Amino acid sequence: MRCLRILAAALLCAGNVAAQSVVERSPNMHGVWTLPGGQAAFVFAHRFELIDGADELRNIPTLTLAAGLPLGLTAGLDYTSNSEIALTSTGANEVEYWLKRAVRPTSDLSFAGLVGYNSVAKSLDGAVDARVGLGALSLLGEVRAFSDALGAGEAAVAAAGGAALRLTPYLSVNGDVGRVLNTDTLG
Repeated sequence: MRCLRILAAALLCAGNVAAQSVVERSPNMHGVWTLPGGQAAFVFAHRFELIDGADELRNIPTLTLAAGLPLGLTAGLDYTSNSEIALTSTGANEVEYWLKRAVRPTSDLSFAGLVGYNSVAKSLDGAVDARVGLGALSLLGEVRAFSDALGAGEAAVAAAGGAALRLTPYLSVNGDVGRVLNTDTLG
């Protein structure tokens, strides 16, 4: 009975709760979203990859927890129980702790800077994300630097580009492509 009272109270308060949309980000980029101070986000996403010549399907679940801080900052963590950072860590737990700040010069142009730490690679990471809105289509980009890319003991830079096509206010088709730019230094 107590659970029903808690659920009823939560539903009554739901009109005052804001939600963080994830339709403006792509699967592999952090994006430019941030939270107002005092608000929180809980995002549980699954990414699927075909491996071994498309004979196997791998699931990479990611839980993102974040909180809006003063001065427009957002702090959070991304947790996965199926790390893909390095061959030695495949299937291990991985956490990236991050702090982010967005800047929106216009309603159609947004940038975000992020600093983070990856627990598996033991890497200090940084990223700059950009979003350009073109009506229902958004173009997305990210440049990311790693102090220890893929746990290989070498620094690296990666870049990604993508798009989000909003079909309805609550549904979009998103995708991206990215790569590590200096793979020759990664053993």
